[in-house]
Amino acid sequence: DEFPNFAMKNIRSVEDIFPVFRELFQKETA
Repeated sequence: DEFPNFAMKNIRSVEDIFPVFRELFQKETA
């Protein structure tokens, strides 16, 4: 029961963080 819930939370966190990380990465390389 806990593992699927943890996976969902983890995926949601990555989806929230990824755009921000990508924006920072583009600034670094720009």
